[in-house]
Amino acid sequence: MLVKDIIVTALKLLGKRDEVEYLSSGYATDEVTAKERITDLLDCYNLIADEIACEYFPLEKSEELHSDNGEFYFTSFSESLLEIKKVLSDKTEIPYEFKSTHLKCDKNKIFVTYEYRPKKKTLEENSDNFSTKLTDRIIAYGICAEYSLLCGLFEESKMWNERFKEGILSSLRKKNQKVRGRKFI
Repeated sequence: MLVKDIIVTALKLLGKRDEVEYLSSGYATDEVTAKERITDLLDCYNLIADEIACEYFPLEKSEELHSDNGEFYFTSFSESLLEIKKVLSDKTEIPYEFKSTHLKCDKNKIFVTYEYRPKKKTLEENSDNFSTKLTDRIIAYGICAEYSLLCGLFEESKMWNERFKEGILSSLRKKNQKVRGRKFI
């Protein structure tokens, strides 16, 4: 789903109809305010996406890297590295040293699996695929919490944040987890 669609959901939850109209038709009663709010909400989306990836649903990628000297600089990774999960060479896990700027091992070609931080998105980009269980509405709750905090609406922020956290926890639960019925004697 587009980031724009998630922001429209957040705008609807916040009761910001003028901004919803602006995103769909390009017209708003107060275009300057609409653009500012949408920019603020996009910043909030990026904050929430980062929080989700770092704390709840890590984004994971695997890629092959090459080096002449066994030093694989983090800048050569296609994504912004958070944590290395495993390093393979010839389909076998190998030991490596984690340095401040690079990963060092005794191989010149490796296959690395790592968690990464999401890139900042624009309105027209697709949102990150955190989990099939994590709905766009839950992400919108997080956006609403951040935006309310930004506006100094602390009680509203608390309410939206509770909904966001409940949605996250619900998404983290195992699918078929059920409470057993009581047996009566």
